[in-house]
Amino acid sequence: MFFRTFAIDTNSVTSIGNYAFQNCSSPTSITIPNSVTSIGNYAFASCRTIEDVYCFAETVPSTNASAFIYSNNQSATLHVPEGSVSDYESTAPWSQFGNILGFTPEKCATPTITYANGKIRFACETEDVVFVPTVTCTASQLQNGNALDIGGTFTVSVYAKKKGYDNSVVATKTITINKMGDLDGDGELSVTDITSLVNAILGK
Repeated sequence: MFFRTFAIDTNSVTSIGNYAFQNCSSPTSITIPNSVTSIGNYAFASCRTIEDVYCFAETVPSTNASAFIYSNNQSATLHVPEGSVSDYESTAPWSQFGNILGFTPEKCATPTITYANGKIRFACETEDVVFVPTVTCTASQLQNGNALDIGGTFTVSVYAKKKGYDNSVVATKTITINKMGDLDGDGELSVTDITSLVNAILGK
């Protein structure tokens, strides 16, 4: 038998459009991330080989009645977060699955943030995660005789994500640099230095 797992593996997806995966060839397993809040007309229609659907959404997505039509869902098993089983059992078309089972998704470990030698580094005890960072910067100036020492305060936030896991808790770190943050070696903290730091944070 030919087995195939179909996973929507990005947590930036919030909706699955009309006819998105209609007539998909031979998927036996479908994974829907917890970010999805709506599923359109015939989204998974005529996916006749479905055996298992894993939906990580704790709140039942708004789902068109035709989303799983002709897809063997009456013989398939729907896997949903443990605390949401009763909600799925009472909401069509999810209630039409032959079996509805609860599970407890494992959560990605909270990342750590370190700063050294002009670079931000992320680490996580959960292996093979994807880090999703954001950074904001507030510039500052300090009078020093007839010159200004220019620095900045960076607020770095990051969370880890991995297919089949809940997103981690967001980790945050505040980093303050002055002219010691010179990254291009010219003895001055400049726009170039700040740009380099931001690009390092974002992995560019």
